[in-house]
Amino acid sequence: TTLASISQRMTEAFKQRQALDAELVRLRRAFNSFIPACKLPNEIIVLIFEAYTAVYPRYAPIDECSAWIKLTLVCKRWYDVARATPKLWKNIVMNKKSQWINLCLERTPSSLINIIYPSNYISTPHFTILVPHIYRVKRITLRNIPRGWTPSICSLLSTSAPALESLEVSCTADVKGLFPADLVLSLQKLPRLQSLYLS
Repeated sequence: TTLASISQRMTEAFKQRQALDAELVRLRRAFNSFIPACKLPNEIIVLIFEAYTAVYPRYAPIDECSAWIKLTLVCKRWYDVARATPKLWKNIVMNKKSQWINLCLERTPSSLINIIYPSNYISTPHFTILVPHIYRVKRITLRNIPRGWTPSICSLLSTSAPALESLEVSCTADVKGLFPADLVLSLQKLPRLQSLYLS
């Protein structure tokens, strides 16, 4: 027995294990296909995702984008249904990693989205990610933003957002004097704005 022969046998054993792992995955999927929960119509599975979110939100009542994720582990069918349902990804809480936010944006390519910045969580990369999608943002919620972020917020408020219907901005400091007196929310840039809350 030589080192080369041992290395070769290890390589062969690894390939065999990979083949067995792949076969095990196929068998598990075949087994799951006989489970009643995996035979449900897509519409019912989506309703289950939405009902779970309503009962178990992580950041009630605004974080409707994460609570249902654990249900995608039921089986590959449920995962595929969730992946192909844009409305499950439309509420994007910006305290996630950039990869997650980009994933939500990719899975809602032609849908209106809601953007929520939780308390004291605002970052430049997140603003950068949002800018190309501002035209399809329906709701923006900015909670307890630090005073130093006023210029960025003003820049965002001055952007054309034709689908925006609701805007909520709250600050950690006294709102008096926080926003410049010449800040204008143009109806031309925000034609569908129905609700505005600044505090």
